[in-house]
Amino acid sequence: ADLLNQGRLRLQTLDFTNDTQWNASTWEQTDPRVDIIAMGRILHDWDDEMAASILSRCSRVLPSDNDHAGILLAEQILNDDHVGPLGTNLQDINMLVQTEGKERSLPEFKGLLNEAGFSHVEGKRTGQPLDAILGTRRQIGTKMENMS
Repeated sequence: ADLLNQGRLRLQTLDFTNDTQWNASTWEQTDPRVDIIAMGRILHDWDDEMAASILSRCSRVLPSDNDHAGILLAEQILNDDHVGPLGTNLQDINMLVQTEGKERSLPEFKGLLNEAGFSHVEGKRTGQPLDAILGTRRQIGTKMENMS
């Protein structure tokens, strides 16, 4: 709350899934000082094509002159071989049944994020229901613990 009161943190809502919203007025409404976009449990609802479209739109909202701008995703991360963790496998089945989406491994997130212009991607298992994936246009000073 202090960051909000100090004006250092601003919250802004954009619908990155709605094709009809993406016109000139979308860019006029976007705060040009955006440094990071945070999204949780969004990409797992969508297939790779739509996930790539969402990430591309996110990248376009970030100022082109800010190499440190990025995106923080809160999603479950599958093991590279898609066998585990068990809770993530169960959620993957749920996504298959309920939506067009799926859970993804870190290499899959990296591929989608790289395609959208985020050249540096790191993932961290949190030990909580959601893991963290950080994508930036270039490497920044802080480093998340690598996943093993």
